[in-house]
Amino acid sequence: MLALAKNFAYLEVVLAIGWAIYFTILKRESKMVVGHFPFIVITALNSALFISPYFPVAHLAVFLIPILLARTKKQLLVVMVVGCLLTPALAASLSIGGIYLFGWTLQSTLGLGGLVAIASTQKDRGAEPARWNIALAAFVLLLIIIAIRGTSATNWLRQILAVVMSYGIPVLVIDQCMRSAANRRTFLLTLAGIGSMLAAILTYESRVHWPLYTSLYNKFQVLLPGLVVKFRDGSMRAYGPLDEATSAGFALVITFAAALACHRDFRNGPARYVVPALIGLGILAPQSRGGMIGAAVVLVCYAFYHYGSAGLAKAAALLAPLAAVYFARSNSNGGGTADAQNTVDYRQQLFHRGMEEFWKNPIIGDSMDDVMARMEDMRQGEGIIDFVNSYLYFGLALGVIGVVLFCIVLYYPTARLLLERHRLNRHAPTGTFGGFAFGALLAAGVMLAFTSIPQRPIIVTLAIAGAALGLRPPRRPLRNATPDTAAPMAPPSDFGITQTAVAHLGLKNTGS
Repeated sequence: MLALAKNFAYLEVVLAIGWAIYFTILKRESKMVVGHFPFIVITALNSALFISPYFPVAHLAVFLIPILLARTKKQLLVVMVVGCLLTPALAASLSIGGIYLFGWTLQSTLGLGGLVAIASTQKDRGAEPARWNIALAAFVLLLIIIAIRGTSATNWLRQILAVVMSYGIPVLVIDQCMRSAANRRTFLLTLAGIGSMLAAILTYESRVHWPLYTSLYNKFQVLLPGLVVKFRDGSMRAYGPLDEATSAGFALVITFAAALACHRDFRNGPARYVVPALIGLGILAPQSRGGMIGAAVVLVCYAFYHYGSAGLAKAAALLAPLAAVYFARSNSNGGGTADAQNTVDYRQQLFHRGMEEFWKNPIIGDSMDDVMARMEDMRQGEGIIDFVNSYLYFGLALGVIGVVLFCIVLYYPTARLLLERHRLNRHAPTGTFGGFAFGALLAAGVMLAFTSIPQRPIIVTLAIAGAALGLRPPRRPLRNATPDTAAPMAPPSDFGITQTAVAHLGLKNTGS
């Protein structure tokens, strides 16, 4: 009990430091958009997990939090995003009468709570018409086909429910809350704040070699997948609430893209670079090459989206010395540490073996049970065949058709954003979100070539893809508006429940 209290206290202090750095850098009008609500949400979620005596009680508390805290879709959006990226999964097996059904995470419970909360939240005045999230539909379809392929019909319903609860409902709730320009701005500001807090956690864990969330798995007797702690070059590969280092890097890259997009919300001068720099430092803590490459992709894509070839040249000039330092350091270590080299070797071997299996069924693939039976030679020390290449995974499971559908998930929205770049950039808020989505989705596409599907970052990625597909500038765009010259949007007025509650959250109710 004492260890849990100690972990909780240290965790809250580190989160508070990360949030304080972020909130101090915000301009006054931007502070009024989110107030301290994201920090209140994560404190409520952590309190539910660390204080609840039993696992079912913790899930009940997580289920109730979006219902009790969210009075508007804007608030519900914050609750869902914070719960996805700053709360551990604590995945457990759901069973009835001793019969296993499927895995269940805290995010599944949060999604159900969010679904109930949607019915009670106030309607957004500026909400756009409902739209289909083609990326979500394609992704869910892929996972369902893979899960039910080669199994009995009685297993189909179980697998469909598993995929829908893991991805479908959380993404749908976020989609419903992100149908206005004001809410999309709140989404970006929330992600940037999450990035600051997550970077603080990962940096602290890496420095002191202390995984702060592991005590929750011990408390609820939940098996943490893989090894609890991994070290590379003498430092811990921090993962915070994301359960795995590459997932932590993936999540931080998304928040890094948001921090770049929020640069007009930060104070002028060098202060506006503090939060992106802090998140960039946090990306180093998991020691994930995919995360580092993803951050570079975000920087290049965002610069190009808003400033064309001139921005591309500036981004390349900034990244060139950083890349030189990284490669010089790697060469001085003889190509990297033994663990890093083993990781590279495994990826190369997996790709070559995977392609051998792919060409056996290149059109429609094969069931994953059969594929893994033939690839037993690739089972590694953790006792698993780690498909650290998502494209290869879908190619083996569903052939070329699967790879094409998976590419549609990420690259169809980015293609649309690229084709409409000039039109979207005429309206600053729309162009800002477009540049963010363009960089985040392309970075996700690159990082997924180095990792398997990270569930919680992918939930947010699918929501970004859906919002990108529905992104439209207003009918009367601001004249002569560019991402750097357009005036900030007026702060939203629907974050508070009452005037008293608004005052306690540090927000201002200005009316609509």
